[in-house]
Amino acid sequence: MHLNSVLTTGLAGSLIGILGGIIGTYFSITKTKTLVERRFMMRTTIWMWLGISIFLLVVFFAPSPWRWLAFIPYIIILTLSILYVNHRQQAFRKSELNS
Repeated sequence: MHLNSVLTTGLAGSLIGILGGIIGTYFSITKTKTLVERRFMMRTTIWMWLGISIFLLVVFFAPSPWRWLAFIPYIIILTLSILYVNHRQQAFRKSELNS
């Protein structure tokens, strides 16, 4: 495979991933129901973007054994974060219904 095609494929995949993150962030914030929920989602998306960016920096720049070991805490933290955010969002919606 030629170097230009590898770079083009890598850039295209990166752009698609970033575009997916931007679209997901947009809909996560715009589909909120209350101001409190919207503020929570805005803070959450900032922390998620920061965390994923740090993970990617480790994967790209850490030496070989550490870059692969970085996946273990990343998967655990990402999964627990998603569960926490979903739980909090459901709590916001329940409290809105009870109000």
